[in-house]
Amino acid sequence: MALPASAQRLPQYVAGPFSGFVLDCQQANQTAPTPSRMVLTADLDGDGVADHIIDAGRGCAANRLLFCGPDGCAVNVYLSTESGLGGSYRARRVHVSKGRLELVTDGPACGKPAGAECVEIHGWNGTELVRQSIE
Repeated sequence: MALPASAQRLPQYVAGPFSGFVLDCQQANQTAPTPSRMVLTADLDGDGVADHIIDAGRGCAANRLLFCGPDGCAVNVYLSTESGLGGSYRARRVHVSKGRLELVTDGPACGKPAGAECVEIHGWNGTELVRQSIE
């Protein structure tokens, strides 16, 4: 189950990258995103500590202009483990459910035409986040 990022303070390794999105919005004279809007939290690696997912598509218009395209927006996963970065992806929408990362991606990722959508399911294999299925 996803927890609102505002329920806790962002760790430094997430706050640093998040502050870049805030700065982009401020420089464009746009309302800066809050962590509760742009950062999803879930325990993706099963260690009992929240992991963080920054979805550029949930940011201000400047964020979307810089980090989104026809194939989706930048999505960065930050794990609570020593390695920190759990992966960088592109997705139209992001969901977390039952410790899984669900990315709605562009159709060609699953053999469908451009404009159609696929759902990629990523899960923890004991050492890293890996794609488990694509629909």
